[in-house]
Amino acid sequence: MSTPTTPVLMSAANPTGWKLEELLAQIAQDLRAKNDRLEGDTSSAARAVRVNNLGIIDCLALAEVRQRDSLRRLDALRPDPGPAGPPRIGAGVPASEA
Repeated sequence: MSTPTTPVLMSAANPTGWKLEELLAQIAQDLRAKNDRLEGDTSSAARAVRVNNLGIIDCLALAEVRQRDSLRRLDALRPDPGPAGPPRIGAGVPASEA
């Protein structure tokens, strides 16, 4: 059974969604705040959760680096037309730019 999903990322179908790089930064910020609230708890569970959160934050940072690399590559093709504009790569690229 599939679970219905709500689009989160900005796209032509969801122009008010998050930019991926901004969402990744926000999630990392939220995890840092959660870790700060666990700081005084010395239980093994709290320590493990803090370590896990730090690992997740590292993964999010890597994802953000990769996303910014993708953005640099897309910007080298042409300026961002925004979510309502034509795509710069993939299906739907104007024939004059393919």
